[in-house]
Amino acid sequence: MLIPAALAGVINKDNVDAIKAKYIIKAANHPTDPKAEEILAKKGVLILPDILANSGGVMVSYFEWVQNLQGFMWDEEKVNRELKTYMTRASNMF
Repeated sequence: MLIPAALAGVINKDNVDAIKAKYIIKAANHPTDPKAEEILAKKGVLILPDILANSGGVMVSYFEWVQNLQGFMWDEEKVNRELKTYMTRASNMF
């Protein structure tokens, strides 16, 4: 099992052949590039996407992006409140 958890693009076409893991759990936002994903799929590697493995982190990254577009910052309380709202809504869909 391999869990890339810090950097985007850390698994790429240049290093994908060295990966021996049967499972990859994407804890970072987009840690694999498209070519690497294609190669891993052909090798039968099961990949759990970042949106499932790290959905809270991905959602907060989205909040940061929105704040940057709008030119302001939310306090921690607002971030946590928004995260709880969206995560609860998503989990209630199942």
